[in-house]
Amino acid sequence: MTAPGSGIAELDAEQCWRLLRTHDLGRLAVVGAAGADVFPLNYLVHDDGVYFRTAPGSKLNALDLHPAVAFEIDGRSRRKVWSVVVHGTARPVTDAEVVASSGVSRMPTDLPGEKHHYLTIDAPHLTGRSFIGTRRRWNIRSIVVVGVVAAVLVAALGLIGQALGIG
Repeated sequence: MTAPGSGIAELDAEQCWRLLRTHDLGRLAVVGAAGADVFPLNYLVHDDGVYFRTAPGSKLNALDLHPAVAFEIDGRSRRKVWSVVVHGTARPVTDAEVVASSGVSRMPTDLPGEKHHYLTIDAPHLTGRSFIGTRRRWNIRSIVVVGVVAAVLVAALGLIGQALGIG
């Protein structure tokens, strides 16, 4: 539970699912033979489950050993910062109808390659929090705005200079 006056708000399950549905990249935390590890992961949400596909390797090996996982996404909207964590169990999706209806086999992934292992995270427990982040002096938006203003001023000064016969 969040402390009153802390500025941190807990998100309910509906808010968490809404945020999960609006993104496609998160982080999967697993426990493998060498200990805990985290993998960036493209995903989609279907029927209140998180679906992803992967190739053979350390992630799949870890899930075979310990299917209990945490999956996390976060984001920022202006100054509002939020995070959603799904605690659940990863399991293979072998039913061809579920693979087709979920869209997991057609889901684009950022890392190219053959990924024919389809999995879902049964998500009995979601948590989410949001808060107002600190104001940042410079971000990409403010840098672009300053650049555009500077370009307009330089162009305007050039036109004024031409009109006055300077330069």
